[in-house]
Amino acid sequence: MSFERFEQPAKNKRCFHTWPLGITGRVAIFIVVSILLPMLLTSWLIETGGLAPGNNLYFAIPLAVIFLLIPLARWVAYFLINRDLEVVNRFCKEMKKGNYQIYFDLSNEKEEEDEFLVLLRNLTWMSQGLARQKRESLRRYNSVQQQYRAMEEQAFTDALTGVYNRHFLDQLYSRCGSGLCIKGTEFSAIYIDCDRFKQVNDSLGHHVGDQLLQDLARCIIRAIRQDPDVPLRLGGDEFAVFLPNTTIDQAEKIAWRIRHLYSKVKVASTSLSIGIASTQCQPESCHDMLQTLLRKADEQAYLIKKSGGDGVSRIDR
Repeated sequence: MSFERFEQPAKNKRCFHTWPLGITGRVAIFIVVSILLPMLLTSWLIETGGLAPGNNLYFAIPLAVIFLLIPLARWVAYFLINRDLEVVNRFCKEMKKGNYQIYFDLSNEKEEEDEFLVLLRNLTWMSQGLARQKRESLRRYNSVQQQYRAMEEQAFTDALTGVYNRHFLDQLYSRCGSGLCIKGTEFSAIYIDCDRFKQVNDSLGHHVGDQLLQDLARCIIRAIRQDPDVPLRLGGDEFAVFLPNTTIDQAEKIAWRIRHLYSKVKVASTSLSIGIASTQCQPESCHDMLQTLLRKADEQAYLIKKSGGDGVSRIDR
């Protein structure tokens, strides 16, 4: 089972550009410009003869302001407030999406600073704080998932041999489906019983018997595919292997390979009784299919064991 790490991609890092001048400075500039422009306009009209000096000056300035009032008001609002509010709004939308790798390009903080610049710094700090919290949450989440996977692996793994255990088989029965069984393919199972294993325990001791089981498990693992084959210890000296997308002829070759590998490490007069069964995959009834397949393979292994052991038997569909 794999869990995706949801770290924010570096490409989402984004800088929001703002004017370094605060609202107070902008107001000062606006006042200077609003006084200078009418004065310059009036002086130009007088110089060009379009306006006579005197009382006409009091009519010229209001007249000019009336024509410029609406565009001037829009420009002033955008210059003083709206431009940076748009930037702040985009900044907040990015945070709402969960992207906290955003910031404002602000100069070094001064002892006394415009309130709007303070707001921008606070938003940047907030974004950085949320990014740290998210990283910490992800770290804890991944740590918990690793612990869960370790506990799950421990619960589903036979402590002695390292292959799957009976508990995993029960889970396999309840969760199997198209991931394990693909419709239209052949599915095989191998059942393995170690002959005269009890004699080894009685005469040579349980530590030798444990070593024998570990060697047998390694032989099974070496003989099968790492994925998707499923090796199991059912209990005692009984093992099984589920072989998805495997014909009975292929399964028989694997069985003989297991037997050959075990002959090199076997203890005393022990041998293997191996049964093989195969069927057509039925994802809709995978639970019953696996149980039936394992039972049939067990029956074949029993026939070998009953006749003296040390052999391989198969049953075709």
